[in-house]
Amino acid sequence: MTAPVHDEALLTQLIGQLQQDISELDYPLEPAHEACLVMLSAQLLESSLGGADQTELLEQLQLLEDFLDVCVLRQVTHG
Repeated sequence: MTAPVHDEALLTQLIGQLQQDISELDYPLEPAHEACLVMLSAQLLESSLGGADQTELLEQLQLLEDFLDVCVLRQVTHG
């Protein structure tokens, strides 16, 4: 079992990276994916304030980051 993660700086950095990646896309993000980012941001704030285990949130952020990387690569190769 992994130890609880309480690293607001890392989480904030990941959220910022996601927002930067989204802003670099030449096409609008699908509403569902944008809603997912908003939801994760809200979860980040709640977990930071509540001191909850942020491991699952980090994993979700990483998955979304990977997805956006694929979107950017697809855009570069097919744009």
